[in-house]
Amino acid sequence: MFRRLAAALIASFITVVLGGGAARAHQASASFARIETTGDPARLRYEIRIAARDLYEALALEDDREATADEIRTGKGRILAYVTDSLEFDAGGAACRAEPVAVEPVEQGQLFARVELAVICPAPIRTIGLEYSLFFDLDRKHIGFVSINGRGTFQLTSPDHTRLEWDVGGEVESGLAGFVVSGVRHILDGLDHILFLMSLLLMAVVVKTGGGEGVAIRPPRRAIAYTGGIVSSFTVAHSLTLIGAALGWFELPRDLVESLIALSIVFVAVDNAIRLDPPRRYLVTFVFGLVHGLGFASMLRPLLPPSEVVLPLLAFNVGVELGQLGLVLIAMPILYLAIRGLGAARYRRVVLPLGAVLLGGLGFIWFLERALGITILGL
Repeated sequence: MFRRLAAALIASFITVVLGGGAARAHQASASFARIETTGDPARLRYEIRIAARDLYEALALEDDREATADEIRTGKGRILAYVTDSLEFDAGGAACRAEPVAVEPVEQGQLFARVELAVICPAPIRTIGLEYSLFFDLDRKHIGFVSINGRGTFQLTSPDHTRLEWDVGGEVESGLAGFVVSGVRHILDGLDHILFLMSLLLMAVVVKTGGGEGVAIRPPRRAIAYTGGIVSSFTVAHSLTLIGAALGWFELPRDLVESLIALSIVFVAVDNAIRLDPPRRYLVTFVFGLVHGLGFASMLRPLLPPSEVVLPLLAFNVGVELGQLGLVLIAMPILYLAIRGLGAARYRRVVLPLGAVLLGGLGFIWFLERALGITILGL
């Protein structure tokens, strides 16, 4: 009966992890906006950047795919209408009008459509209000990030918070808590990061014995040390590239980074099935952690203010680590119950090969999709 319980736990765990794939393998849709004062007290500048991958509905593309720069240029009327229909500005209870200034493709680690509006109000602005409904009809997880004069960053989410109000000239909160939340959400919404971490943890509860092919349950203290080693290695590595890439010190093509992230899942999952308790796993984790950090940076870079970026950057990284810690605390008890129920030998014969097929197979499909620009599962 305990074996049946262990099998049920494994099945439930796989369902929960893979169930997140109903969204994308990476973060939910997000927009990145700035509101800035101008020399005219009745006028504000509003700029919003939307990832090209989120424009298929606005541009009426045949497939759910990333728009090209040419499609953004030729479809700027559609994009402008899509944005302005989802924004309402007011000041002191009076409606303000939004006049188009520019719609253009821009590269910032990935392709975006940049829309700039001039917000003109009937009188000098004391308090500006923004009602935001962009994308919420398509993606309930969508986040609208809004930076005020390059300082505090706010998050607009549906249905909890779709309105922003700001006293012009007043103090702006740092918004650091928002960056922590963004980091947590990014790791939890990033199915590829989750599967890489889960592939690593599968080996944390089993150990080779006798210097040969014998297998046993890894003692809890040794399992904690093993897990701490690989998680710390992953954390240090992705923090290095996250910080460097977010600050613009280096950059790799987004498609290459995403393809390498997919391959990292394949490598670890298959390695689990081929080699029991691979030596120096922390070195492999470190190398792939460098790649995953570049993936984190592609999400963070558009959120950062033009100056004073260190604290928001660290806050986002703290959020990533909190989300990662939460996953470890959930996964490890489940894996321990599973190996105790199945026994170490059966865990090796069943769970590790199953992980190679499911996790490695999904990673390989992602690799094909990202490297070749095709859609197979569309996760």
